Amino acid sequence: MRPMSILNLTEAILGRPDGPKDRYVTGVSTDSRTVKGGDCFFAIRGERFDGHDFLQQACQAGARCLVVERQVCGPLPGNPYVIHVPDTVAALGQLARYYRLKEGFKVIAITGSVGKTTTRHIIAHIAAEAFKVHQSLRNYNNQIGLPLSVLEAAPNSQLLVLELGTNRPGEIGYLSSIACPDLAVLTGVWPAHLEGFRDIEQLTREKLSIGYYLDQDGPFLVNADQPSLLEHARKVHENIVGFGLDSKAKVRGTDARFRPDRTDFRLDGIEITMPLVGRGNLTNALAAAAACLCLGMDIRSIADAIKTMRTVHMRAEPVRVGPVTVINDCYNANPASMTNALELLKIMAMPGQRRVFVCGQMAELGSHSEHFHRQLGLEVREAGIDLLVAVGRPAAIVAQVVSEAPTTTQVAYASDAGEACKILCQLVKAGDIVLIKGSRIAGLEAVMEALEQRFAVTKT
Repeated sequence: MRPMSILNLTEAILGRPDGPKDRYVTGVSTDSRTVKGGDCFFAIRGERFDGHDFLQQACQAGARCLVVERQVCGPLPGNPYVIHVPDTVAALGQLARYYRLKEGFKVIAITGSVGKTTTRHIIAHIAAEAFKVHQSLRNYNNQIGLPLSVLEAAPNSQLLVLELGTNRPGEIGYLSSIACPDLAVLTGVWPAHLEGFRDIEQLTREKLSIGYYLDQDGPFLVNADQPSLLEHARKVHENIVGFGLDSKAKVRGTDARFRPDRTDFRLDGIEITMPLVGRGNLTNALAAAAACLCLGMDIRSIADAIKTMRTVHMRAEPVRVGPVTVINDCYNANPASMTNALELLKIMAMPGQRRVFVCGQMAELGSHSEHFHRQLGLEVREAGIDLLVAVGRPAAIVAQVVSEAPTTTQVAYASDAGEACKILCQLVKAGDIVLIKGSRIAGLEAVMEALEQRFAVTKT
């Protein structure tokens, strides 16, 4: 972040000042544990914590300015400048929008039910050949994380690659109003976060709403392998660029061959070997290629950059754990990403290799949860799984569906990740390939740690 005067900061967030304005802040924080000297600390009320309870700690760490909703009582270390606002979350968003527009960054905004993070990483990787790139911090894609990602951008950044997530109507619009994208990417729409939406149609409208925040000629990149989504997108925005494997895609991959350690395909006649596996990652790469073409990059440099892309941590990440191969995909899960992961397991498994699936729950599906867990059980039946370990109550439905049919699949159930660790340390054998997949609430990263303790680990 470029140093900003407290006067400009106060004006940007329409705050009520309290103190002299002849100071500068050099960064922004919402966590008193990460405050650095010269930061502006936004006191945000969360589900578990209220930032107003940590003003003392923030000031002791060097906060130069505080943005608060309620009156500050008593003296604070360092005599910080205090700005009063009705809503600190909204103020954070206002500041990020101000900074984005003032610095004049070019912005790519990515949304969709699956693939946002991997697509972001691929775009940033390719675009770094031609631009000074800043991308979202981790998966910071909500009303707090997105502004922090924007404000973390160095002033010499040329391109911001941002994720926009949603779990309720209106959130994509709000985040888009902060990001002000020059180009938008919609990776696709599948059932996810349905707890906050009436149905898939409402979710689709929510995702498509990012198109309303583009300039008339700003490219809106949409997954052409979902033809109905492409048609709906044309009602939202004029400049639609389809990507995918479908013949209607403007940026189209052809001759795709999925191998255990890579994906081979052709793009505009150029043969590409990508060190990412599976159809989902191919779609992500085509979305990234389309975005970089819209930035004016040439197809040859894009193809060369894709060849050197690496996997993203905890997203279909292959890890060698001694004599065991693990597909670490435990960051999140929904029906579409579960289907992709099972396909990935099928592609990566060598002939005769035992396939193990550690299945956590798919969260935030609301009243649709049982239906989609049953559907997943049917998919597991057909996936050639040798050992299924279902973790948590919703995933028990998957185990039940698999057990109901004549199958050679060994089925085990664990009430939580801790119990799953014990089961797997007993049942996983040398030579196995293990897929770990579930929503973050399942805590399946503990399973990965248990396998690393059980066997020696060497990442590949």
